[in-house]
Amino acid sequence: MLSNCLALMYLMLSYCLAITYLMLSNCLTLMYLMLSYCLALTYLMLSHCLALMYLMLSYCLALTYLMLSNCLTLTCLMLSYCLALTYLMLSHCLALMYLMLSYCLALMYLMLSYCLSLMYLMLSY
Repeated sequence: MLSNCLALMYLMLSYCLAITYLMLSNCLTLMYLMLSYCLALTYLMLSHCLALMYLMLSYCLALTYLMLSNCLTLTCLMLSYCLALTYLMLSHCLALMYLMLSYCLALMYLMLSYCLSLMYLMLSY
């Protein structure tokens, strides 16, 4: 849990094979988050990360819950090979312009309420 990290701007995690739960809520300066090959990660919460602009997740095969509510500056979200992702909550992501989901085969719930800037939505496989 890294909540309320007031100076964290960039976070890149690769091959974190044992992390199952990651909570980064209220990290007010976090701008870029990249996670790849976090194979055990099942829950990722990023609510109220007010500076978050770019989020890229790849090969997070166990991820089932992704909460991004009230990430007001998030402009680009790219998810690839998140095969178990079932819940994706993006409500009140007012700046979200690009949403790209590829190989998110289990996705059942996609909440996009108040994503007023969404210009590009790509869903493949």
